[in-house]
Amino acid sequence: MVFAKRLAVLFALGLATLGAAPPHDSLAQVLARMRERGGAVWSAHLSSTSHLSENGETVDLRSESQGLRFATYRCNGGICEGTYFDGERLYAININGTTLPVADGADPLLRAERTVASLSFLDPNFSAHGGHIIDDGTTLISDVPYRTLLITSGDAVPVLQLSIGFMDRTVMLERRLGEGRVIV
Repeated sequence: MVFAKRLAVLFALGLATLGAAPPHDSLAQVLARMRERGGAVWSAHLSSTSHLSENGETVDLRSESQGLRFATYRCNGGICEGTYFDGERLYAININGTTLPVADGADPLLRAERTVASLSFLDPNFSAHGGHIIDDGTTLISDVPYRTLLITSGDAVPVLQLSIGFMDRTVMLERRLGEGRVIV
């Protein structure tokens, strides 16, 4: 749940500056505008620390991310545990600092979500590394027009549908699993 919140915050911060894409712009123009307004967010090293009080004890939450990679730590009294994603696989970090692979089968989905959340799909080399961006035209969501991009990264199984509102720059992200859709 904490990762989902961080994903949403990073996603919102990255896309809030992008501006609405007019429906007649080409995919290349839309991506160029997004790169210009968002900067090279995918290559930035982001870190955060927060201090929470749980049952009268202080808990420190720390996160770091750069591109697809991220690490999160939860520390209590100097003892930390967490997770680490190297861009390919998810690992658990135990209190000794040892990383152990997490075999839950969610790595391709996590890689796809990180591709969008980190704005890695804006990297000019994204296609050279097996990524694909398809312009899916305009979509109406609750009678509001959105510019829709379909994004997939290498072996990341799901296709992510990114829809950017023309008027208010709202962003919708959906995961396409086969024929079904899940709003993220």
